[in-house]
Amino acid sequence: MDHHHTHDTTTTMPMGTGMHHMHPTTSSNHSGHSGHQATAGHQGYFHFSDQAVVLFAGWKITSSSGMILSCVGIFFMAWFYEGLKILRERWFYKSLQRDRDQGITKITNSFSARCFGDHIIQTILHVIQITLSYFLMLIFMTYNGYLCIAVASGSGIGYLTFGWLRKTFQDSSDHCH
Repeated sequence: MDHHHTHDTTTTMPMGTGMHHMHPTTSSNHSGHSGHQATAGHQGYFHFSDQAVVLFAGWKITSSSGMILSCVGIFFMAWFYEGLKILRERWFYKSLQRDRDQGITKITNSFSARCFGDHIIQTILHVIQITLSYFLMLIFMTYNGYLCIAVASGSGIGYLTFGWLRKTFQDSSDHCH
């Protein structure tokens, strides 16, 4: 059975879209399937490299200093994410306490207007939180060890910083679990 085929390397396709594969890093004519590499330089295993594309084509890391700066930024992104989870929880409980202190036990006009304002703020914070959680997940899925360490350590230090402020032990607002 002849297994000789050619690839058009001027076009890229997302992985898993059809029967043809694109290999921009291999020659146009080759026989067999040995030596195939992942498309767009994405490696499907953990590795340590100072080369990476993070989230957007414009965030391309090409040097050690670029990797260090990116890791610092990602560390603070994960740290902020942990703080945002606590902020949302504390905002919610303060809102409930404010209602109890004012003797509001049922829905009234003043309650619903204030509640709506709190809900708008909670919704905005929720959108920011879920966006950050997916960004952190996608950064981790680059499998770059340096970036993974930045995500994990930022999350750990963030929990150390903010976790003691929690009102509950159940984390129902975490979107990555």
